[in-house]
Amino acid sequence: MENSKEFAVELFDALGRRRRLKVDKISRDELHEFWSQITDQSFDSRLQIFFDMYASSLHLLWATITKLN
Repeated sequence: MENSKEFAVELFDALGRRRRLKVDKISRDELHEFWSQITDQSFDSRLQIFFDMYASSLHLLWATITKLN
């Protein structure tokens, strides 16, 4: 990732996908939930975020490959 804004967008997409959100904006309560999850120091929470972002990357890669074919 080139910069922190790109990383933030990917993180937002990954966290939103788990909640099945398909919006560009979130409420203050949703922001609080996201922030709580991001700042949670537990291994399980960090691992869940990692796999959410990994799944997002795989989805984008698969979509790109499909377009090329």
